[in-house]
Amino acid sequence: MNKDKGRRVAMEQMKRFLKQKGLYFALLGCIALACAACFWAIRDAMTQPETPTQEEELWNQSSQTVTGQVEDLPETTAKPETTASPKPQSSSAASSGQSTSGTASSEAAVSDSVPESSPQPADSLIWPVEGSILQGFSGDELIYNETLKDWRTHNGVDIASPQGTLVVAMEDGTITAVYSDALWGTVVEQEAGGKIWRYCGLESEVRVAAGDSVAAGDTLGRLLTGDAESSGESHLHLELLRDGRYQDPGTYLK
Repeated sequence: MNKDKGRRVAMEQMKRFLKQKGLYFALLGCIALACAACFWAIRDAMTQPETPTQEEELWNQSSQTVTGQVEDLPETTAKPETTASPKPQSSSAASSGQSTSGTASSEAAVSDSVPESSPQPADSLIWPVEGSILQGFSGDELIYNETLKDWRTHNGVDIASPQGTLVVAMEDGTITAVYSDALWGTVVEQEAGGKIWRYCGLESEVRVAAGDSVAAGDTLGRLLTGDAESSGESHLHLELLRDGRYQDPGTYLK
């Protein structure tokens, strides 16, 4: 009786323990089974031989193909390096140092044999009046004017001639202007071959007008002498312009 009673007590205690702790044992059992399954799966994966993937197989095939193609190519021998040979110097360049003195002497000989070209004198033209030159062209030099009592440039030449003398055209051309100037009196301008001639100090009554064509020696008018130089001897004041600049008329009076 006592043994049976003890067994029942033990069974009751076991039931109470399982009711209280049974859930924990179940969870532990599940965890143990999961660990065991993972262990066997990892073991199987490590023991099985690796099988190449499709990409690896393609890569291996392409590398084998390239290797075979490279092995089939014939070996190429390296070409020997060619060095450019220096260009031969020309005989003139090679002998330039030796011929310097000879060239210099030949140039000197040529320069000695050929005279330097001197500027050609202008063609001599008809004098507008007969007489001698009283005052020449001064260029940029200042000349004292006895009539005006000051220093100024003399932009022409003064040809001595009595009042009333006929003044003629120096060359063929066209009369471009006839006007009265406060300093020079009546002025006749003539264009001829790119030059402008100014005949200054004529009487007011002239024989030409603007636009007239004149030939060398044709009469333009009579001499009176301009007021700017009236203190001296009677003369014709003659000016020459080319491209708007005064030039020496004396170069044409020979």
